[in-house]
Amino acid sequence: MYPHYNNEARILLAHFFSKYFKDNENLVFPDEPMPLSYDADKCEALFKGSSYKENYRILSQQIRRLGESIPPLFNAYMNLSPSMKHFGTAINKRFGDV
Repeated sequence: MYPHYNNEARILLAHFFSKYFKDNENLVFPDEPMPLSYDADKCEALFKGSSYKENYRILSQQIRRLGESIPPLFNAYMNLSPSMKHFGTAINKRFGDV
């Protein structure tokens, strides 16, 4: 995730990924995870939809409200496979801090 990306939008996106694509088997994790400190209950309260599709729409609206958009590759990954796994978030210093 880009360092200049709105922090609140980053938190919403990370929470959404954890909610729908969590790696429950702990298969892989970042060597240096990006610290994200947030109120999970507050994030969860935003996602009042009864389905992934409804909550995705809420996510998109909330991120646009913050002046951002869901990064294109995130959109592609989310729509590629319902069995996708999210392994955490990290900053790659050797790849332009993304």
